[in-house]
Amino acid sequence: MQVGRWVTVHAQANNEPKEFNTLDFELQVLNTEALGMTEEEFLASEGKTDAAILGNDANWTTIAHVTDNQDAIVDQSWRMLLPRLRFTA
Repeated sequence: MQVGRWVTVHAQANNEPKEFNTLDFELQVLNTEALGMTEEEFLASEGKTDAAILGNDANWTTIAHVTDNQDAIVDQSWRMLLPRLRFTA
């Protein structure tokens, strides 16, 4: 998957109070190398295995981190090939 932009829309952008905006958050990529499998092997694995893998924080690498966000919309651009992503707050 080629990702060139990451946009995070927060509460304030939806007419909620600014205090409801997410202050600290990360974008993470699944590190299949740390799992000892290829991306293809992971994608072909059974659902119960996927849940155990996806739920383990040690299997994820942070590629972008925002701290003390004050914006209603955070818009970041870059070029990166990413296999599987997750957003944490």
